[in-house]
Amino acid sequence: MIRLCPVCAAACEVPARELGPVQCQGCDARFLADTNGPDDPLARLPPARPQRVEIAQGTDAWRALRRRLRMASETPAVLGLSAFSNALANLRNEKRGQRVFVNAAMRKGTEQEPFARAAYAASHGAADAAMYVDGDYGCSLDGLSADGRTVLEIKTPYRGRAHERWRLAIAGRTLRSDYAQIQHQLMVCRAARAHLFVWDAEMREGVHVEILPDPLFWLRIRSGWDSFWPTL
Repeated sequence: MIRLCPVCAAACEVPARELGPVQCQGCDARFLADTNGPDDPLARLPPARPQRVEIAQGTDAWRALRRRLRMASETPAVLGLSAFSNALANLRNEKRGQRVFVNAAMRKGTEQEPFARAAYAASHGAADAAMYVDGDYGCSLDGLSADGRTVLEIKTPYRGRAHERWRLAIAGRTLRSDYAQIQHQLMVCRAARAHLFVWDAEMREGVHVEILPDPLFWLRIRSGWDSFWPTL
């Protein structure tokens, strides 16, 4: 069975199994290939045309651009995976230019991001903030490696190691909400992999989990957004 590589679009031969990692012979990227259906999930997606946008994160221009795009950080709410019961209502308010919801945990994450990025760079190499747009979809990345192949997503649990996010990361797993956000990022920028870096602000330590592109999940992301957007 043949599946297209989500990074370079090369045709890859996939073993007969329901779901598993495949390594592309063209670019060496690894991705999750679904063989449960006869068609390739990637073939049902529009051709990828990711564009890097040179814009400073946190500026008014950045916020205005985000309001008109389907952003990765918003996807957990759209898919019903957010831990906050009012996440979808808050998202509608933000998209309509109303109050932006910010809590203590979010503020802590923003404050700790430079420290976490520096710690990650010490062991994995530098990763600079970047923003990508592909059609109606966007992603504002905490970091992207110099070769453009590795996305960095930083999470700073408010309760540090007592948080489920830390416990899952130690086991090489992620929250469903984090997985959805990162798959959205990979869908937009078409990097070869992502590193979720969970940062313990008190102990000044972090642990990373590698996440591979999952084109089948990308279809779920687009379906969710197509249902949500008309409600704005």
